[in-house]
Amino acid sequence: MEMEKTMKKKCLYLAILLLFWAGQPVYLAAEK
Repeated sequence: MEMEKTMKKKCLYLAILLLFWAGQPVYLAAEK
């Protein structure tokens, strides 16, 4: 059970990181 919690946290972290990474070019393009 504890292992599953860690996995979910890791997945959430990766998802946020991916969203941030994917959204950066869009943000930079909107800045111009």
